[in-house]
Amino acid sequence: MSYHENKDYEIQHFSDPQGYNSFDVQSATSDDKGTIWLDNENNLLAINTTLANQADFEPFEIFVRQIDLFMKPVKWEKLNPANAWTKLPSKAVFQHDQNYFTFHFSSNNRIDPQNDLYCYRLAGLDTNWSKPSSEKRAVFTSLDPGKYTLEVRLCGPINSRQQILSYPFIILKPGGSSGGLLDYTL
Repeated sequence: MSYHENKDYEIQHFSDPQGYNSFDVQSATSDDKGTIWLDNENNLLAINTTLANQADFEPFEIFVRQIDLFMKPVKWEKLNPANAWTKLPSKAVFQHDQNYFTFHFSSNNRIDPQNDLYCYRLAGLDTNWSKPSSEKRAVFTSLDPGKYTLEVRLCGPINSRQQILSYPFIILKPGGSSGGLLDYTL
């Protein structure tokens, strides 16, 4: 008989992409120090659960890589102001007729990025998150003037502690002044 304390546990999945080369397990046991021992014909694997429980897995971050306007890439760095590092608008204020956006995003997951699933919503328009998808972009068309915030998160079962990307922007009313920001004409 085994006894388990009433605790919350987080399960991390490890497989080939994370460096665990699986093999057929013939037997398994654990010792009094919490080490799990797995063996097969040619290998013995020790899993130190104490170290695994102490590991502080950093949440992945999500970044906006590019913003297209009317399905065309824009060289935002040629406009004033643009963030010198990302080359994206640092104060995203658009004219009323600049209301068709494609946001391209990605995460800094270098372990298993092909399995990233993203969810997004546009605060100011949506209250619900999109369905999980491997698609790394969100398209919004015919947006009315107003204040919006693009929110993106990783939303798979192993991404419960992930950070949410927030990218605020404004679409001005007709005749509104941007103060010289992003007066861009296609």
